[in-house]
Amino acid sequence: MSVMTAPLAEQTKREPLDSFSLRGNHAHVFARAADVDLAIWCAAFGDSHKDFAYYQLIEETMTTGFTYRYLLLLDEKQNAIALQPLIIVDQDLAATTRSTIARAVAFVRKAWARFLRTRMLMAGCLVGDHKPGVIAPANPKHAAALLAEALMIYARRQKISLVSLKDFPAKMRAELTPFVRANYTRLASFPPLMLDLNFASFDEYMQTRLSRTTRKGLRRKLRETAESSPPITMEVLSNCTEVIDEIYPLYLQVADRAPVEFEIFSREYFLEAGKRLQDRHRYFIWRRGGKAIAFSFCTIWQNAIYDNDIGLDYAVAHELNLYYLTFHDLIAWALEHGLTEYHCAPFNYDPKLHLRLVPVDVDLYVRHRSTIINAVLKLVAPWFAPANSDPALRRHQQKTELSPWKRFLKIVGNPWLQIAINAVIVTISELFLKVGARATAHLSHHFSWSGVTGLASVWTWLGIVCVILSLFSWLYILQHIPLSVAFPLSNSVHVLVPLTCWIFLGELISPRRWCGIALVLIGLLVVAKPFSRIEEKL
Repeated sequence: MSVMTAPLAEQTKREPLDSFSLRGNHAHVFARAADVDLAIWCAAFGDSHKDFAYYQLIEETMTTGFTYRYLLLLDEKQNAIALQPLIIVDQDLAATTRSTIARAVAFVRKAWARFLRTRMLMAGCLVGDHKPGVIAPANPKHAAALLAEALMIYARRQKISLVSLKDFPAKMRAELTPFVRANYTRLASFPPLMLDLNFASFDEYMQTRLSRTTRKGLRRKLRETAESSPPITMEVLSNCTEVIDEIYPLYLQVADRAPVEFEIFSREYFLEAGKRLQDRHRYFIWRRGGKAIAFSFCTIWQNAIYDNDIGLDYAVAHELNLYYLTFHDLIAWALEHGLTEYHCAPFNYDPKLHLRLVPVDVDLYVRHRSTIINAVLKLVAPWFAPANSDPALRRHQQKTELSPWKRFLKIVGNPWLQIAINAVIVTISELFLKVGARATAHLSHHFSWSGVTGLASVWTWLGIVCVILSLFSWLYILQHIPLSVAFPLSNSVHVLVPLTCWIFLGELISPRRWCGIALVLIGLLVVAKPFSRIEEKL
């Protein structure tokens, strides 16, 4: 019998902890994942690696500070509509705020320890993104409306003030509009990132996806790591029982250094993941001289690899460029095994964005049960939006959200590009001044010796305008680049002016002058090369 037509007695194994009505529909809350029939789990999350086995693993290995519940929505005929995992947690609302606000909150907490801390009812997954567990053929919007109502009712019955949906895909906003209509506030959460593996090798990825500067910098880092002694080796395991004492401390080193507080997986989580789900989990371990120095816990699902958690020995992590080594080896392994997508967890956005990983936008929906407090929450919540707390992520969002005109201005505002633009403007100004002077050379005036007659030509005035523009451009360049660097590079005008005079004015250039121009070009290359190397290392 199908899930949609089976009676409730056949759909659940145990009596629910709580039950209530929803506008002719019904809601039941269960204490354990196993209390809900496996067929319902398969119908709701069977196409995801975050399925029954995953939630049961989380429930049984992440026990400190979390209470897990499972909300089952049913229609008037007791047919399952949706299944939604829930978490009850004592939440620090300031955990993802910017540093300035975080310092202010810390100061207030010296006198009021519970400031911006509250019990929260959270719909979603403890770690990472989540999707609504709608069971076909139920209407997703109808299921979302019922879920929005059910969460508020259950929060009231549990005396919980704050309700949230954690990390739901932004591409599902249309389906989740009932939450906005129910006065939930939508905020941008920490996005995971992905990279499509539509290339044959890591070298092709670097050549086609990365900027010149990033590509050269990454090649240098990988070359330095490859030349280290003793050499670094990688092993791949499906069970970590024998190595847990080596890899778990590496994971804790990374978790303890995280700029934002997040859930730290227990030792048992890594152990049980390999024991229960060997077909989908892999433990990548990098060793040097037999000692584990890096670790990555990954999930293999369908055609994708999910880089869930990383561990590094910070005594050598920076020296050996371990983050970039692990990324290189995981991509190479994924390509070797025919995978087409690489996914990784949030945080550490700066290097990931430089490596051209694409953020996958996710949303956080939040509402307070009090109408008055919820109105205030709508005003202040954007200050606490998780995505706003990471500087690299803010810069990326500002860059992608720029209008074409602002994007153009940002490109033109590059001070290194301004050196080239300044040289062109100076060259044009010299051409205009020459044309203006030539056109007024026949004019007679008792101040002709001063060249003032040249002002009678419009070309002269265009040249003056260009001179003024070049002055402003030069001042901008000096604000960002040392004079000892900018001035030698600006001498490119000694090449451009003779060439443009030869092309546009018909002036002759002797062989000796051609040699001089060539020497200037060589000098410019000698000056520019060290600075390109500096840029490459950044």
